[in-house]
Amino acid sequence: MSEKKDDEFYKYNHTIGLVTNASYLIQNLALLNTEDYYKADCLAVAHEGHINYIPLVNTLRRCKYVPICGGCDRGKGLIKWMKWVKMNNDTYFICLSTIGIQFFDLELTDVQFEFDFKELNGRLSLPLGACVLEDTLFVGTAMGIIVMFKSTDECVKMINHLQVSNFLYLDGANDCLVTVSREEMKTYRLVDGKLNLISSLKEILLLYSVLKIFNDNLFIGHHTGELSLMSFSNLNIIIKQKLHDGEITAIDYSINKQILLTASEDLLLRAWKLDKTQRKVGGSH
Repeated sequence: MSEKKDDEFYKYNHTIGLVTNASYLIQNLALLNTEDYYKADCLAVAHEGHINYIPLVNTLRRCKYVPICGGCDRGKGLIKWMKWVKMNNDTYFICLSTIGIQFFDLELTDVQFEFDFKELNGRLSLPLGACVLEDTLFVGTAMGIIVMFKSTDECVKMINHLQVSNFLYLDGANDCLVTVSREEMKTYRLVDGKLNLISSLKEILLLYSVLKIFNDNLFIGHHTGELSLMSFSNLNIIIKQKLHDGEITAIDYSINKQILLTASEDLLLRAWKLDKTQRKVGGSH
């Protein structure tokens, strides 16, 4: 690996103390990086039923410890997914947890809207994942129901819900959704507010541990250390290759689509160069 000059490395800026210890939860970080607001770059760290809100740029603003619900239920619930999301030119901090979904304002000062999914089937259905398509937030639940939320005139509403086959995870990009169960993966296209099935892949996914969508590519990291690269959304397998000796726990992709990063329980972080023409991944560091 070639040497780099000192000025090419990240430089220390400043230190901010957490309100409490960082959580051990998987995918427990959310980062806001936008110039639409007054230096609103900040970090959120999930800790069971609370969120550490940490300003990173504007050091005059203070860290805070925000519960996902108030009153006698303060601090209850377990956070499963969270992210800053832009819908209809408004930015919300969205939190999925074992008590439902909460839409916070940009700085996590107030809850703008919340929904517990009970009215869909009479009992709480655990949210499994979310994505934004065409200014609409799609949330998948454990009952195989996909719920749609929309922001209009600074007001969030639940606008519709659809029943599909049960799944364990949901994500999406552009105008397509992907759902993953233990033995099947399906993709849907959003057309006039309806989801039309595009493709399905009936294959045991080797207990996938992480899934990422990058434009027209779908990456799946497996417990076996294998990586699957598929075309999104028709689910054609482009590459399937063993990259690690342990479970792949994280995947990222460079903006220029040249370098793939993988992290694993084998304690290695590796950078790979994709060669779709030869259907392989090579050049790890």
